[in-house]
Amino acid sequence: MNTKKGTGMVSYRNLFSICTTMAVLFFMFQFFQLFKESGNAYDTNEYAAEPPLSGEKRWEAAGRADVPGVVFLGEDSGGIANVISQWCLYTKHGLTIAETPVQAAEMLEKTSAELLLIDGAALKLPEQEEALTALLEENVTAVFVRLPEAKRVEESAGLKNILGIEKLRKPSVKTEGLQIFPGFLLGGEAVYKTTDDMDEKQKKLQDMELEMPWYQLGTGTKIFMTGLFDEDEVERELFPPVIWRNSYKGKLVFAVNGEYMQDLGGMGFLNAFCYECQEYSLYPVINAENVTVTGFPNFAEENAGRIMELYSRSPSTVQQDVMWPGIYALSEKNRRKLTFCFTTQYDYGDDCEPYGDRVVFFLQQMKEIGAEGGQNLEYQGNVTLADKLEADRAFWEENGGGYRFLAYYAGEGLDEEEREAIDGGVLPDLRTVAAEHQPGEPLVSYYNSGITMQGITGHAEVYSYSQDLQRRSLETALGYYNLQMDLQPALWPGSKEDQWEHYFDVVSSNISTWWSGESGFDSTTLTESDGRIRNFLNLSYARDRQGDTVTVRVEGAGEAWFVLRTHRETIKGVQGGEYSLLEENAYLIHATDPVVRIQLEGETGQTGFYFS
Repeated sequence: MNTKKGTGMVSYRNLFSICTTMAVLFFMFQFFQLFKESGNAYDTNEYAAEPPLSGEKRWEAAGRADVPGVVFLGEDSGGIANVISQWCLYTKHGLTIAETPVQAAEMLEKTSAELLLIDGAALKLPEQEEALTALLEENVTAVFVRLPEAKRVEESAGLKNILGIEKLRKPSVKTEGLQIFPGFLLGGEAVYKTTDDMDEKQKKLQDMELEMPWYQLGTGTKIFMTGLFDEDEVERELFPPVIWRNSYKGKLVFAVNGEYMQDLGGMGFLNAFCYECQEYSLYPVINAENVTVTGFPNFAEENAGRIMELYSRSPSTVQQDVMWPGIYALSEKNRRKLTFCFTTQYDYGDDCEPYGDRVVFFLQQMKEIGAEGGQNLEYQGNVTLADKLEADRAFWEENGGGYRFLAYYAGEGLDEEEREAIDGGVLPDLRTVAAEHQPGEPLVSYYNSGITMQGITGHAEVYSYSQDLQRRSLETALGYYNLQMDLQPALWPGSKEDQWEHYFDVVSSNISTWWSGESGFDSTTLTESDGRIRNFLNLSYARDRQGDTVTVRVEGAGEAWFVLRTHRETIKGVQGGEYSLLEENAYLIHATDPVVRIQLEGETGQTGFYFS
């Protein structure tokens, strides 16, 4: 008798084995998730552990005779004066301002300054030409942070000799782009030029000032930044110089042909000038690169109709299932720490109250990527800031599990209501405020002895050549930037460009390309950055060199970071700290002890800039 076995049947024994295996796997995954959650102290802010330094002991040049001096010949107000003032504070220089070349000469003698900065636009030529020439006889490095009008330069034989200018080819010419040669700013060579084969999006990157006087330099000058033409039409040696140096009677004179010292990027140029005229350059930096996320997450079901129309989901589901996976991946891929300035609700005048059912999810997810939670001071609705803060306090007391918010976002800057709230102690845990940097204001500073201000330096959805130049300059000068990702428009989209899929495509491309985390400086949260800013502002230091050893003595800060730039020397070893290579001839020094000794080796030399 023949029997036929069914080919599609599962025996009871196999079924039991399959079910047992699935149960074990289910248990393992559940156990793993419970284990993760048990070790995820989501309701605590891990960056709140260290008590911060106080601004009462911040560094000031007043009353100190041991700091190097800078004399600025120019007006004591305006963009250039502000940049120079901040740079002197951050690099621990004393600053004196002179109105005339004669006053500048007197101040150089009194202060033993090592750097003379001249605003050519403030000079009265030709009547001050003789006094200016006498001033440049002083044994000091000089920088023309802005040149006089081209006509005045052409008429002054003495000034042309000082600047290394052979002749003025044209009073004004429009170039096709700009080029920074390697070794000047950190980040290497940069070419800011569009070409015909670029698409429209790439061509929109060009927003730099391309019109300038066209000077022809004499022999022996050294160019760091130049305008660009088509090489088939103009010989490269004749391209209009933008930033260069000249050797005048055994001293170096630098020139800036344009308005590049008017904004914060000018600080990086000043560091680059000092590097070029010294055997080595060592100066303090913050070493903090931030990404501040604003308007997300929002815990109220606001604008639900529009969000449902676009995504067929509720606002809460869109944030958790659509927006968060992209943000998570962006942080992990680019090694960027994020600070989320929560918007408990945006419109305090409507009937949409916030729900706390997603708080734990976001706090847990943030913890996994090393992010921090902050709060957003921006809002709308016919209520006062005090009403908003009281509503937020009640929400977080019920749903936050005791999470401490130390960082706040204040939009374009602190208004009167916000200052009253801070001064009145309404935000007891507040340590630092991030806000859009305003012209004339310090980029980083103390608001009072207990609270710091951190300027926003860029926006993730916007990028251009001028912003790239500023980013390079700020990294050179401070090892700092604060990039904002504003997600509020994605939840209240007014156009297609505001919608999440478009916004995220632009942001992820910009961050991966321009802010990819490969600068060598640390990615930090706002509270981490706050601690480093306090160290930076309180820091006092002195340096000297004996043979191959550079000794740095640090006071006022528990730890500090410096950039060391050499001319082909390399680091053999460091005592009292650590170091990492930023790029060729540039190192990041982490001082962990009061005395740091850096041993160098190799022959000194000059980097390969273009010589005319």
